[in-house]
Amino acid sequence: MNVGVSPKDPWGGNYVEIMKKVGLLKKKFFSMERLVAIVEDMHKKSSHWNKYLRKEWKEFDNSISKNLQDLYNDLKYGTYKHGGYYVFKKLDSGKIRVIHSASPRDRIVDQLLADILEFVFMPKLQRGHVYGSIRGLGQHKCRLRAINRIRKQEKDIFVGSADIMQYYPTCNPDTIIKVLCKYIKDKWVISLSKEFLSLGYVVLGNISSNILGHINLLDIDYQIVRKFKCDYLRFCDDTIFISDNKQTVRSAITYYIQKVTEGGQTVKPNWSIHKVSDKNMVDFLGVRIGTTHRKLRKRNRKEIESRLFTLRRSSDYFECERSWAGMNGSFKNINMSNLINYWKDAYPDFFDRLQWAKTAHASAAAYKRKHRKMEIELQSAKDCRTYKIPFFGNAGFNPDGTMAMLFRTIGQHKRC
Repeated sequence: MNVGVSPKDPWGGNYVEIMKKVGLLKKKFFSMERLVAIVEDMHKKSSHWNKYLRKEWKEFDNSISKNLQDLYNDLKYGTYKHGGYYVFKKLDSGKIRVIHSASPRDRIVDQLLADILEFVFMPKLQRGHVYGSIRGLGQHKCRLRAINRIRKQEKDIFVGSADIMQYYPTCNPDTIIKVLCKYIKDKWVISLSKEFLSLGYVVLGNISSNILGHINLLDIDYQIVRKFKCDYLRFCDDTIFISDNKQTVRSAITYYIQKVTEGGQTVKPNWSIHKVSDKNMVDFLGVRIGTTHRKLRKRNRKEIESRLFTLRRSSDYFECERSWAGMNGSFKNINMSNLINYWKDAYPDFFDRLQWAKTAHASAAAYKRKHRKMEIELQSAKDCRTYKIPFFGNAGFNPDGTMAMLFRTIGQHKRC
């Protein structure tokens, strides 16, 4: 059973509207099979093995049948209560963020709530104005849309940018519940949402926080799109307004600041409106965007070079590959060939390890395909003995470079 529900349901949009208005979301989403699928998916992705709650997850897995049955009963009879968080601080992009890590049973319910909210709100979020850390609506899509909007303008381009101060900690739970009640008539879903908003704000660390945080400004987004003839894009708290009329951009930003202030949040005083050109670029999501050129933000470049300098002597080859995959996300929609060639000359050891890791993964994938084909042939045979054939895990190699060879047993088949 797959975790997560696509908004493109085979029954069509009318089916989605009926489900959320009549109050059948609990009947569709809540079952023991779905809870088991969520746990299996977490084990598969290893998303639950954080260093702060590793002991709690081991205890939960030791008696997983009983724990899941207790959780199922609490959700079924409406007695579920959130168990609190483990709070710690993390440095991210030069900012200190307060992260809340939930207990195992709360993490499972959090994933269940996120699936329901995606089912209801993804068709609304996919209209092309709101982006965030949500599947299918990530940073790269938002950045690419902003680049295309600026590039398509034939006249002078005016871009206004605004940023909300401390966005998630200042989200108003009453506003979020009001929006939820407007679109969802299932009281069971509303009660679960209230449990995850019990601290009085949207916490960083929950899976459902990405959608709950966007719901906070959903009505404001629709009003701006309807009232003003400008391109409006919002990624969490970062917002830009694009138009060939400067007065239109100014009116939209003024209206946006007014509505955000009425909701109890504060827009940073450094909001701006300026005419975009290749010499006067707009800074959005780590990239400086001009009419024909894009550049990586200077601060982001320094962070990447610092990371490369730290990893140049790393003994973990696969850590180099994971780090490069994360850094490579900042290079999309930008011509980075000259800068990457410069880095290859400056940090040759890092790129040698990176190439080794890529070769190792390619070899592992080839071996997996080969032995999977052998396994299928043995299983399809009418008469065969018990065989042990080699196969490889996800990586195919251990961190120290040795081959991670495992064996799978093919059961004995009787003669037909």
